[in-house]
Amino acid sequence: MYLQLKLSAVLVLFGPAPYQNLLSGVLKPMRFCLLSFLFLSFLPLKAQSPFDTVDFAHPDISLIESLVSEKVDSLRLCHGLNALRYDFVLNKAAEDHAFYLMARKELSHYQRFYKKQDVMQRLLYFGAKDLTLAGENLLWQHPARLLKWNKKKKKYIPRFFYTYDSLADSIVAAWVKSPSHYRNLIRPGYTTTAVAVAFDSRKKELTCVQVFANTRLSGKKASAGIR
Repeated sequence: MYLQLKLSAVLVLFGPAPYQNLLSGVLKPMRFCLLSFLFLSFLPLKAQSPFDTVDFAHPDISLIESLVSEKVDSLRLCHGLNALRYDFVLNKAAEDHAFYLMARKELSHYQRFYKKQDVMQRLLYFGAKDLTLAGENLLWQHPARLLKWNKKKKKYIPRFFYTYDSLADSIVAAWVKSPSHYRNLIRPGYTTTAVAVAFDSRKKELTCVQVFANTRLSGKKASAGIR
């Protein structure tokens, strides 16, 4: 119905003569309203904010990734360390491993694919330059389990009503509680990073991978700031 209204408005305003003639009568005073309707209908939807409640039917994955990266930087700054620069090669490696883990339903730094068996190999595979140090933090299925199945309602319902900000907090907090993950978060030698989240919409499971490295920025697409 919504698409039909948009098509009708386009025909009346810009279509053949029979449709244009409609403007000579009762629709002429509505020309401004029709133009406004078309303009507003093509505007993008409002972006999610950190304090919006996460809709796990349609989560904003990019926002989760950005917030996790920002919170890790805040932790490093509190320890007198440098913030980490985003690197698109690290992002490729993080995404590759996040979706690998999601597909295999396991939590491991190891892959079975040749030349991508560990994080260092994956970074070199995707084109990292001057690589001297690399690390990786993983989280699978989120410790609190995002949703639970309600038999009566026959649908998933939130176990906790996360905002994007509190979800990112909980991911970083889980890493802080793990000595090996925490060492990666506050390791002085790292200069670049990327966070990737894979989400299984059917099982409502989340896999988060953050890759760290000491490497120069990789090519023209790399950004000097935090993503």
